[in-house]
Amino acid sequence: MRYKSLAFGLIVTLAIAQNGISQALLNRSSLCELQANAKAGDRQEVEVEGVLLAGLEGAYLVVGHCSGRATMLDFAEVQDHKKLDRMWRMVDRTNTARGVYGDGEPILVVFEGEFYGPPIPDQRLPEPIKRIYYPGWDNNATTKLVVRAVRSFKALPAGDPCKPPKSSPTDWPCFQKD
Repeated sequence: MRYKSLAFGLIVTLAIAQNGISQALLNRSSLCELQANAKAGDRQEVEVEGVLLAGLEGAYLVVGHCSGRATMLDFAEVQDHKKLDRMWRMVDRTNTARGVYGDGEPILVVFEGEFYGPPIPDQRLPEPIKRIYYPGWDNNATTKLVVRAVRSFKALPAGDPCKPPKSSPTDWPCFQKD
């Protein structure tokens, strides 16, 4: 009986260690490369850095040097809600101070989760339509990230191209569409 409990303890310890090592070995991916190389139906575990843009329509992850591309964010699987709540308070800080509800302040974030390429078109569609139809997760994004962990978040540096200037939003590189 003693050896069975020792063996069980060793197996549990190894399983926990392997899980921690696999999470530590997750390399940070380039969001721009993920978006550019995404194929329909692709899925992969990633750790990715980008600028969080949150508003009434949803939350998106963008990068300044990859203008016109956005990844839709889904926070349903986040485990650490305290860190998530602190992140949302930082995003909404300027709105709270002004007493309004709307688009939040862009912040620099690192997320871990599952990155999805564009959805696969419905197989019942006629072939000519499938050739020209490019489905997205919504009107603003063809890729999606299901966030499992918020690794870090901070205010955007002053020189970041996604830092909102006091000008028209169409002049901001992170908000432009190709």
